[in-house]
Amino acid sequence: MVVYYFPACGFGFWYLLGKYQQLEKNANDIYIGSSGGSLICICSLIDDKYELFETVVGCATETMMQYQRRAYLFNIYLIVSIFIDQMEEFINKDCLDLKLSKLRIQVTEITGFSIRKHQIQPKSWAHLKHLCIASCYIPIISNYKCGLRYSVDGINCVDGFLADLYKPNLFHTFDVSAYRGLIIPSRERVTKMYLTGLNHSNKEEYCWIIHPYYIVLIATCFAFYLIV
Repeated sequence: MVVYYFPACGFGFWYLLGKYQQLEKNANDIYIGSSGGSLICICSLIDDKYELFETVVGCATETMMQYQRRAYLFNIYLIVSIFIDQMEEFINKDCLDLKLSKLRIQVTEITGFSIRKHQIQPKSWAHLKHLCIASCYIPIISNYKCGLRYSVDGINCVDGFLADLYKPNLFHTFDVSAYRGLIIPSRERVTKMYLTGLNHSNKEEYCWIIHPYYIVLIATCFAFYLIV
């Protein structure tokens, strides 16, 4: 059994998708996902009868079409929520409970100056969706009801990446620092990131380079939690 950690990545998700597809799959492996990496856990549930990359690209394309009709401002909550709903059609429901038992979604709980890391096992598809939204929740730009946090399992959550600053994961993980970002990529860029991840040497990588958008995230989280 191997425990794989798919770290926060923004739209570098596509690079991690390539890394995931490259793995030698074992039924006993555990997948932990944080922020954009939590969506790899969603992808791990896709039925084997579907071609992974084309299926996920199709879901992403439909997501953006719906998103553009419904959003006027950049809204991560809406993107993640629609994307997960699109993926549901392709999930293998026959062994869903077993596969959910092998997943953990990382969220960050912030209370004042205190940070706590939670890696939660989803109990159902609906629970998994809420956990992934919470793990991807960046205050203000996620823009859902209370713009500062997303509540799940009685925990007020923000982006799962923050907890890694307090207590890094030491599982088998991947260096996605060159691909992190919140700029929606073109189809050409998506394909390039995916193929790079697919063909890159799949060795253990421990890299904690902080991308500028995470610096903004950190500052925003603490500033607003001090206010409210």
